[in-house]
This record gives sequence, structure tokens and C-alpha cells, in this order.
Amino acid sequence: MKKKFLLSVCFLFLGAYFPIFAEDLFPDVEPVEKEMPGKKPKADDDKKPGEKTEESTEEEEYNATLNIDVMLTSKVRNSITMAVHNLRITALNDEANLFFPPTRHKKIVDYTTREYVRRSCSICASGGKHETRESKVAIYKYEYEYYDTLKRVKGHSMTTSSVKRVRSRRVTKRTKTGERTVHHPIHNNKKETTHTQKLPIYGPGGTESVYNGFYAQNAMSIFALLKAGVKPTDEDFRKSINTVTDYVNAYGIPDNTYDLAWLIIAYVNLPKTVTLKRECQGMINKLLLGQIDSGPAKGLWGSVCVNNLLISRMMEHELEVHDNEVLKWQEQLKKHPKKKRYKKKIEAGKARLTQFVKYYDTLSSKCLEYERIQHWQSMEPRPDALLHLQLKRASIEGLPVYIFKEQTADIESTGLVLMALREAEKNGYLPERPRVPNFMTRKKPIIKVLSTKEIIALASQKISNMQRKKGGWTEGNYWTPIHLYDSSLLPQLPVDDETYFTKVDSLSSYLSSSYGYRAYSHAVSSGRHSQKLLKAEAYILSYLSKLENAEKRKNQ
Repeated sequence: MKKKFLLSVCFLFLGAYFPIFAEDLFPDVEPVEKEMPGKKPKADDDKKPGEKTEESTEEEEYNATLNIDVMLTSKVRNSITMAVHNLRITALNDEANLFFPPTRHKKIVDYTTREYVRRSCSICASGGKHETRESKVAIYKYEYEYYDTLKRVKGHSMTTSSVKRVRSRRVTKRTKTGERTVHHPIHNNKKETTHTQKLPIYGPGGTESVYNGFYAQNAMSIFALLKAGVKPTDEDFRKSINTVTDYVNAYGIPDNTYDLAWLIIAYVNLPKTVTLKRECQGMINKLLLGQIDSGPAKGLWGSVCVNNLLISRMMEHELEVHDNEVLKWQEQLKKHPKKKRYKKKIEAGKARLTQFVKYYDTLSSKCLEYERIQHWQSMEPRPDALLHLQLKRASIEGLPVYIFKEQTADIESTGLVLMALREAEKNGYLPERPRVPNFMTRKKPIIKVLSTKEIIALASQKISNMQRKKGGWTEGNYWTPIHLYDSSLLPQLPVDDETYFTKVDSLSSYLSSSYGYRAYSHAVSSGRHSQKLLKAEAYILSYLSKLENAEKRKNQ
């Protein structure tokens, strides 16, 4: 079922980037007649009957080409219309108007009973034992030989694989050493017993599981329908948008780059409102701060969009506030119990500590789960969230990496982030500089952040350096350690870099080169006229030509 929905979204993206307008989705729009470039219509009086000139031959060839173009445009239009219909029907059939609903679990609403008849074994009159029959089973002794073989295993991404040496064994000899007796009960078909079984009745109202990719798939569908010409004022479409917004407000902005980037791409293309602008600014700010700022992957984004330096500095500052503004005055209060001003200082310090929770939430919705950050978490909707639906407790999937000891980066995530930033810039949402929490207890900013132009320029330079000589890109997979939290008491820290981390595979393929091309095209301001992009286009086209020729030879 999900493959069908994803194909519908792909058809919509095909229409979004072809020269087809929203009016073309409707059959009552008359096509505009095209004129041959550089040709003027010839008067009928000048043409002799039966005469076939060079101009008429050229016109016939052009009309044949035009008919092919019209036929292809009609097929694409029909595909887009069908994709829009499939997506909208899917949302209408869902109880919450979602294109890709979360995993919904049913709950037990009642019980029922069922009687069934079981055939029993015959019982001997004496001793109460089952009547059995005997059979002999041979006992063998096996001899093995061990050998090494190579086995292909999955790599660190969906397009990579590696070869692993595996030690296996096989049987070389089997020797019979004896026999053993097996007793089988004899069934009596005439003797039956009736049993009653209690069975649960399941109904709606159970918990929901919000998986990684839930926000991205629904946001991708919203963006595709917007590009296909569906208006945001449509009542059913508006319900779908409001439902996705409710989930974001209830359970927090996702930390996964895939979910976060697609939410931004969809939301910045909606009509601007005060609430929507505030939500978009928060998500874009989180996306900008999520760029990796150190190590070999500097300038890229990974599967998780968090700023580890900022979170670690906030944890250190939170500990300073606790020691200097709470613990210090608690010790003084023990010595002087009658001092009321000590109690006021303690209350003020605790109130300041509660603000950290709000700051953490803007940077990462899961960082306070600590060692359980990769596990499924049961979360209640936030009490201050303004919702259109009555959402209940839900299970939220954890992060793919343990952010306190490791971070990942790749060219695919970076390209998606740069696409989201480019959409935000086109719609007037991109800020000049990302914001960080401003603590009045510190004399200087908690960290120094780059401007938005510097962030995009850093990514552009990194992607440019990653381009290969022939014009393509590898997958750009990085897996690097994090030592910012080693002083904390979190488990699995500190980590040994030499034993835990290994070099990940980064193969070069048509798919990875397409990701690199997308990332670099959204990062550079010169657009398609960049020499590196032209080189990448030639490489991708040559790669496709090789695949096409190989397919032809295979079919022959």
C-alpha cells in the first residue's frame, strides 16, 4: 500500500517540475496553439493545389513532433490527476485525514467465549497413563569440517554492501551409533471433551506509534498536492494540514533531519499566518543549528539535526545555575532556617532551572531522555498545545544514533536540508542568523554561531570538495565520535574511538551523484550555469547511457 502512495507522490513531483500548470489538471481547459519558431503562416492563395514544397515538408515534420509532445503531456497530466485522486481518497478514508497515518493499535473493549471440542488420548484402565505405541529412531554421530567463505552483507546505507569472511562447517561423515525408543500417544476419535475459551474483542481507542518518517511522508504529500494545484483553502486538504500541525505541536519538532526538512518544505509554501510563521521560524532555526561544525564532516548534515556543542554547553550552564543559585542557598538555609530571603533565592533559582526545559525543547525534543534516547518513548500531548484534534498518549520512535557519543553525516541529508533552506529563502522565511538561547546569567553568548550565508557557503565548499574528477559524488558517509559529554554521568561514555568506530563505505553511483548534484545546485547561487554542475550533468547522463546500453544488450 505504501508503494502505491509513494508512486502517487512521485507522479506529482514529476508534474511539479514539468511545464504543466495547475489548470492542465482539468479537462475543460483548451490547449494553447503553438507556432513554429521563426516561421510565418503562409497564405492559402499562394499555395498551388498538389504542390509539396520544402516548407510544407518541414511543417509536417514539426506537426508530427508536436503531436508526440501533446501525447506525452496528456499522459503526464493523466498520471498527475490520478496521483492527486489517490492521495486525496487516502486522506478522506483516514479517521484523521492523514496521507500516511501512524501505526494505530487497537485495545480490548470486551470479552467473549468460544467452545471447542478437543480429541483426547485413550487412557489405560490401570495406572491412568496414556496408551502409546513405540517406534525406533536411529542415533547418528556426525563429523564436520570447517571452512571459510565470503558472504555479502548490508553496508551502512541502502545502496552499499560489503563482503565479510564467515567461518562455516559442513557434514563430512555420518555414523549410526544406536537406536532410541520413542513413545507416541494413541488418539481415540470416539472420546472427545468440550472446552471453553475466553477471547478478547478489540476495538478502536488504542495507542498510536509515531515512527521516524511519519512527518516527512505527510509533508511530502502536502507539498506535492500544492505543486499540483490543490488550494490550501480546500476544506479536506486543510484538515490534513491541521492534523500534521497538531502532531508537531503535541509531541514536539522532530529531531530527524528527514522529517524536519520536509516539514519546512511543505510549511513555507502555505499561506502565511502568524502561527505558521512562528512554527516555521522555529524549525528553520533548528535546521540551521544542526549543521556539523567540526571534524571531517564539517559543513554537512546527518540523520539527526541537533547542535551537540550548544546542548553540552547548556548542560554545563544548567549545572552551574543549580550549584550557585539553588544548592548554595539550600546549604545556607540549613545553617540559618529562619532566613526567609534564602527561601526566595532558592525559589528563584528553581524557576530559572525550569526555563532550561523550554530551551532544550527548541533544540531537541528527545535530548532529555538521555540513555533512552534511541528507545520508543510514551509521551502525553503537551498541555499548552493548541490542537484541532483530541490526541492521546502516543509512542514516539527514538533516534537512529546515540547523539551523546556519535554523529553521522551524508550527502543525501545535506541535499535535502539545502533544498529546504532554498524553499524557505524563496518564500521569505530564511533569517540572517540562527538564534541561540540568551542566558542573563552569562556575560557572553553561550556559543558563537555563523550567519545563514556562512552556513550555506560552508556546505557549498564542502560539497564542492567532495566532487570527484569525473563529475560525480560518493555517498559521503561519515561516522565520527562525540566527546563533548564525556564529563557527564551518562552511560557508554567516554567511548574508545579505535575499537568502536570503523570507516564506513561511501560508494559512487548514479543515485549518490544525483544527491550530490541536488545538494550543490541548491547551495550555489550561480545555479545551473556553474561549471561543476555542468560537469555533474554530463557524468550523470553518461552513467544513464551506460545503464541503457547494458539493458539493451541484456534484452537482446
